[in-house]
Amino acid sequence: MAQRSADNGQEQQDTTRKEGCGSRFWRETTLLVRTPALRRITISLFGCWFFTGATFWGMSLSGTSFRCVSWCLKEELS
Repeated sequence: MAQRSADNGQEQQDTTRKEGCGSRFWRETTLLVRTPALRRITISLFGCWFFTGATFWGMSLSGTSFRCVSWCLKEELS
């Protein structure tokens, strides 16, 4: 019996190798959009990630103006 279970485990490993890592990636990625609730959450999180990244990228383009903004705020707070 121990021999059968060892062979069975070997067959499972072989089928996983034949599948390839690309198909595993797509199978796991499609889990995120399979149901309507998960689809809504995934799209919302992707949107937040994208717009947050775009905001920080845009802020990095005008890095010299931060000094002026902080100076103006200090004047208003005083």
